[in-house]
Amino acid sequence: MRVVIVTESFPPDVNGVAHCTLQTARHLVDRGHDCVVVAPA
Repeated sequence: MRVVIVTESFPPDVNGVAHCTLQTARHLVDRGHDCVVVAPA
């Protein structure tokens, strides 16, 4: 399955949203999904 995660922040930002987004993306990829994260520059 292809999954897009849209978030307000992503690593290297250090906050709860970035951490949760990273863990969710890793979880999806580990289970064989294609995951794309869209975040502001």
